[in-house]
Formats: sequence, C-alpha cells, structure tokens
Amino acid sequence: MEKIEIRKYFKKRCNNFTLENNTQVLSKKLQNLLKGLNWVEFQKAAIYHPFKSEVSLSALKEDYPHICWLYPQKDQSFSEESYTSPHSIKEIDLFLVPGVAFDHQCRRLGRGAGFYDKVLSQANRALKIGVSWSVQLSLEPLPEEEHDIRMDACVNEKFILYSPHFFEKHKEVQ
Repeated sequence: MEKIEIRKYFKKRCNNFTLENNTQVLSKKLQNLLKGLNWVEFQKAAIYHPFKSEVSLSALKEDYPHICWLYPQKDQSFSEESYTSPHSIKEIDLFLVPGVAFDHQCRRLGRGAGFYDKVLSQANRALKIGVSWSVQLSLEPLPEEEHDIRMDACVNEKFILYSPHFFEKHKEVQ
C-alpha cells in the first residue's frame, strides 16, 4: 500500500476512535515511560499543538514546569509558546512526536510534509518518542524511505513500544 492510502486509512480509524478516558490513560503511560528517565536532565522538550484527533500533551507542562517546552514553527524551528526566538534543534533533549501511524519497529508515518524527519535528522542525541492512539498502530511494517527517522519509543493508551536501540541509548531506563 502507498503512503497516501495508509494515511487515509489511519486518519479514518482515528476519527472513529473515541477519546473518552483514553487521554488520561495515555498521559499515565507516557509518564510511566518517562519516569525511568532522569527528568532533571531534560531542559528543553519539543511538544506540539494537536490537530483534532491527535493526543494533547498539555498536562505534561504542568507536571514538569522546570522544562522549557518548545513548539514547532513553520520555518522548521522550535520556540516557546510565547514565540520567542527559536531554539537550536541540537539543544532539545526530548521530542514528543505525533504521527498518522506507527509500527512495531517504531517507524513513523507522518502527514507527508517531512517536517519531523528534517528536524529529527539534526537531533541525534535527543530522545524521540512517538505519541499516538492504539488505533494508529500498524500491524504491518510501514513503508520506510531513506530520509525517514524512526522513534526511540512509541506510546499509546494501551502500551509502550521500545525500539531495539532504546535501552542502549538510554541505559538508565529499566
């Protein structure tokens, strides 16, 4: 199946998915994943303004006020919500990344513009976590091109998937 057809399929599944109670469950799953990491080390984290069916992560800002939360801008930069001057991609410690679909190998299918692939290709040291609903998990491997960036982990309201290199990259998580 082509990427365009896969996007349509998962967007339809997501639109039919009810969000009742799932937001709180997902928030707890994400916090469980991140509890093993030393949050004190995170100074800058990239978050996003969700589209209608995407997961909202606004509660994290309240739970971790010491982190400078950054949002994507049209020019492929990230800045604070007050739209201050952009921060360097290389300074960001954590990326919480939305997607149309993810698979068991932490491949991500985005909206098709390549924004996150371009940005994440510059963020080698940062932890990259895909955030979605369980209905966005593909049981089949997603198509992958040379420029596509895999996530270190993916989280949804039902479970957490770790990439093969996650524990090597982040040994403090057990």
